[in-house]
Amino acid sequence: MSASRITSAGEVGALVAELRAWGITYLTTGEPLPEPIALLPVVLLQRLARCDISRVRDATIALLILHPALAEAIPGALADLEPDSAEQLVTLVLATLYLQRLWLTRLTLALGHPPTFPEQPFAPLWQTRELPAPAVESGWLGLYALVARERVRRALPLNFAGDWQNQIEHLLRQEWPHQRAHSVTLALPRPQSPTEGATSKEYQAMSMRPPVDRASIEAFLRRLGQQVRQPGRLYLVGGAELVYQQVRGPGATTLDIDLWLDVVDEDEVQRAIQQLKITLEVNVELASPGDFIPLPAAWQSQARYVGRYGPLEVFCFDYYSLALSKIERGNERDLQDVELLAHQGLIARDQLDAAYQEILPQVGHGRYFNLDATRFAAQYAAAMRRAWGN
Repeated sequence: MSASRITSAGEVGALVAELRAWGITYLTTGEPLPEPIALLPVVLLQRLARCDISRVRDATIALLILHPALAEAIPGALADLEPDSAEQLVTLVLATLYLQRLWLTRLTLALGHPPTFPEQPFAPLWQTRELPAPAVESGWLGLYALVARERVRRALPLNFAGDWQNQIEHLLRQEWPHQRAHSVTLALPRPQSPTEGATSKEYQAMSMRPPVDRASIEAFLRRLGQQVRQPGRLYLVGGAELVYQQVRGPGATTLDIDLWLDVVDEDEVQRAIQQLKITLEVNVELASPGDFIPLPAAWQSQARYVGRYGPLEVFCFDYYSLALSKIERGNERDLQDVELLAHQGLIARDQLDAAYQEILPQVGHGRYFNLDATRFAAQYAAAMRRAWGN
């Protein structure tokens, strides 16, 4: 069948009103909303798939997580949609499955129970599109393979993963006040092997550039040291330091080389980085745990020395700061990294507790005003149970 796209302000407002009736209260339009008319689930899903306003259309993800029983309406909705809109709904269903896995712990804490949008009925959706199963790498691999597919389908180089994850963030903020006083018991699936069920083609699909391994990071550092003249310190951050130090195991890869710079001439280093991103075909991002959480006072003294590359001294960022930033972010891949650090003896529980207690008074204040100390405490407790069993 053919049907018009939902583009007008009135149509979008009516759709937002329906979503609010289903408990998706974070959406607004800036105009008074009409009374909802209680659309049938099949019709609601179809109208969302046809909506041209991405923030409203993508709210399908939050809707399905909040109301997993809507899974029963999806086959009927797909059967009566034109091909482009049907593929849009499929994309949002798959994004829901991947994000549900990726944000399992935080969703469980916010909802008061593990999210239960079913996976198995939709296995043909990822299988026929040659995408990873949601269980592989806790959903992150499938999410970025889906992004690559969506960029091709829509011929747009947009940050679809960011847009989809924004819906999860909105849902978490919406639901957290209802559950913050509750004690939640987590029953979490164990992570699979980093490459289980995944092909090299799927890894390649995650990014416009190939993923980076330890050798790629080493080659980047050598070339960077050759191109700069002024001294300074450079810190490997996040996945880059875990891959370089083989915390994730031999042969592990990451999407980006994350760096933090403490150099005399930052412009010089950034120009060299921009050139190397092209010549070496690597993704490089400037970031540090301090962008997300307060840093413990001892972070610099606990940074691990890597070596000298030209005038640059290279370190791995303090593992305690890294662990705390990953706990604050709280997706499953981050929490698995914290487990690896703990199980390999790279962080100790008492020292992590001390660092956590040190920074906690700063959470929710100053530049970290947007962090919720109560939520951070709940996520920290959940991470400790995962990593140390208590």
